[in-house]
Amino acid sequence: MIEDYLPLAYLNAWEYCLRRFYLEYVLGEMEDNEHIILGRHIHRNINEEGTIQDGETLIHQQQWVWSDRLKIAGIIDAVEECDRQLILILDICMKSIMDNLQWFWT
Repeated sequence: MIEDYLPLAYLNAWEYCLRRFYLEYVLGEMEDNEHIILGRHIHRNINEEGTIQDGETLIHQQQWVWSDRLKIAGIIDAVEECDRQLILILDICMKSIMDNLQWFWT
């Protein structure tokens, strides 16, 4: 069941700070710091679901992805579509699991 999967948002905490992962995922504690606040500000325009066109490229924002093998699930910022080929837009942390993701877009 997908509800038992680790949310993708926690992978960033796992990759960069195991203590933060423990605080957020295990204890359910989330504290804002300058990095969290800056991230919210940077992502303020991409956090809306929808599709926009940039020249020949379609950008599908806020896309649901999951991996049954890795037991992870969540929303990624964007998927680009050009010539009916899809390109996942992922940060460095997410690239290591890219081959295991399945996704859905409307």
